[in-house]
Amino acid sequence: MAQEIAAPQLSEQSAYTQAMQIIARAMQPDPPLWVDQWCDAHMRIPADTGAAEPGRYNLDRTPWAREILRVLSPEHPCTEVVVMAASQLVKTQTGLTAICAWVDAAPGNAAIYEPTGDLTKRVSARLDKTIAAIPRLAEKFAAPRSRDAKNTVGFKDFRGGSLLLATTGTPSSTAEHPCRYIYVDELDRSSKAVAKVEGSHIGRIRARTGTYGARSKIYWTSSPVEEETSEIFALYQQGDQRRYHVPCPHCGHMHPLDWEHLQFDGHTAAFACPECGGLIEERHKTQLFARGQWVATATPTRPGLVSFQLSYLYAPYGWTSWTALAHEHADALTAAEQGDDEPLQAFWNTRLGLPWAASKSTSNAATLKARAEREQIPEGIVPAGALFVTAAVDTQSDRLEYQAVAWGEGMESWVIDKRVLHGSPSESKVWDELDDLHRTARYPRADGHAAHAIAVLFIDSGGHHTQEVYNFTRVREHRHIYAVKGSSKPGSAIIPKSPSRVDINWRGRQEKRGAKLWFIGTDTGKDWIFSRIQREQGPGALHFNVRMTEDDFEQVCAEYRHAVWRRGHKVVQWHKKRSQRNEGLDLLVYNVAAAHWLGLHKLDEHQWAKRREKICPPVQQGDLLAQPATTATAPPAPEVAPPPSKPQPSRLVTPRAIKPFSRPW
Repeated sequence: MAQEIAAPQLSEQSAYTQAMQIIARAMQPDPPLWVDQWCDAHMRIPADTGAAEPGRYNLDRTPWAREILRVLSPEHPCTEVVVMAASQLVKTQTGLTAICAWVDAAPGNAAIYEPTGDLTKRVSARLDKTIAAIPRLAEKFAAPRSRDAKNTVGFKDFRGGSLLLATTGTPSSTAEHPCRYIYVDELDRSSKAVAKVEGSHIGRIRARTGTYGARSKIYWTSSPVEEETSEIFALYQQGDQRRYHVPCPHCGHMHPLDWEHLQFDGHTAAFACPECGGLIEERHKTQLFARGQWVATATPTRPGLVSFQLSYLYAPYGWTSWTALAHEHADALTAAEQGDDEPLQAFWNTRLGLPWAASKSTSNAATLKARAEREQIPEGIVPAGALFVTAAVDTQSDRLEYQAVAWGEGMESWVIDKRVLHGSPSESKVWDELDDLHRTARYPRADGHAAHAIAVLFIDSGGHHTQEVYNFTRVREHRHIYAVKGSSKPGSAIIPKSPSRVDINWRGRQEKRGAKLWFIGTDTGKDWIFSRIQREQGPGALHFNVRMTEDDFEQVCAEYRHAVWRRGHKVVQWHKKRSQRNEGLDLLVYNVAAAHWLGLHKLDEHQWAKRREKICPPVQQGDLLAQPATTATAPPAPEVAPPPSKPQPSRLVTPRAIKPFSRPW
């Protein structure tokens, strides 16, 4: 009987002991986990995923991935890891490997964010196949669609936590799910329209890890897009910006594989060592990558953030070759020369893993300023090659920005004057100053011939002072002063065939003698400028005077081109960079429109010769001893004088002789 009574006591004690052991194990800290070591021991790539190299995930094939997995380990002190890389190279595989290692050895709530629902389903299916291929993982996840736990496309339960799979751009998908681990795939391709509901993706996602503090880990990956809007590029710059350096097989010099060092003869591509010049061929890849190492190139500005950049030049031997990439780049350059820069942008983003800056691909502020300092074109002087002068004004809330451009044969141009007229456009003082400037300004020529008046002046009517512009231009059309307004409609002409009347009377009808408004195709004008801005001499070349400031050049390069698809058609738009003034570029566009209004783009060699003969007549017998002016100064800003009591007719032509498209020459 005693034994029968003791048996249940022993059973109860055994159950209590087991329960305490379970509690003790749960309270123990996570065992040391290094994701790269876990990968070597357990990671598999299922054959039914369609992978080119299924089976054990061999880090010897992609040795640059080991360090990325290393910093993704819970043992590493960083809390955020950024990989800005080429497509189909490293991002998704390392992300799935980290998720599997975290779930297996240091479990906690996790999330995977994809830019679209289709990609979410695809990654979920790939993860299911990976789990099935690794037995130690399969036993920790709930059976698919089981009654006692969840295992669906968007949510998976596992021992120690749960895994959410959702789209980045949906605010509700990131709420109410605290996570220790987060993997964000293709950040730059997320739905920005939906994200605006609650602000930036980055801030909302970081908020999900708040309760885990220093134990959390966020893995950001993406191929970048435009430099000015790329979120992954902004994150990369906040980290230590690691580049993978490889040794030259000839001299041992360590250096990254940069595109500018690739040599291509039309048939075969090879890298030239920046130190010894020796050629590094495709067959050296395995040796190069095995002996390579990551090198930090910057000091992090955000604590706990590590960042990597990797291009497809680091693809293992047997994948896409350097020669194939060189051919692809050559085709993209050909398309860009024909006006389609989308293939070149795609190559830059998805092959080189670098952000695209269209304005920098043609020119940038530093380049233009260096050219101006080299050419030493004086301010306020019309060069010998120029035969016309146009001007433009951009209206701002507290000033008028003025720019004058000289034009020569083949539409070669020189920015000869840039000034600011301070004062509110709602008051007459600043308009009186502009009127006096236009009437008195005469730009001397470098060759000593007669100075130039302004042939035509365009004034921007956009903004908050439209009526003031109409009032100013309406009574000065006989002096070729017109109101203009930008139009960003794709395919718009730089200037239309005829203007629009914009004034209406008290009956709401259009005034026959109302102000004329010319609509300017601004995007077309910017295309015209940036397709020629690299030319330093000859037709289409654009020059700047030496007195222009760094800010002036920044304004010229303040916008970039961006291609979008609408209803199956590609549309190229211009966008302003963040916090950047663009008055300088707008003024250039208006001056280009003014030159087209004059018809300068249609003049042939004979007409240019006649114009030159008129402006620069041959030296007569009595003028042989005359000394031509070699230097001149910019016309001084005239003092404000009271306007004449009666309107004075233009010296070029009387008001009655003006026709809708008459030319002053």
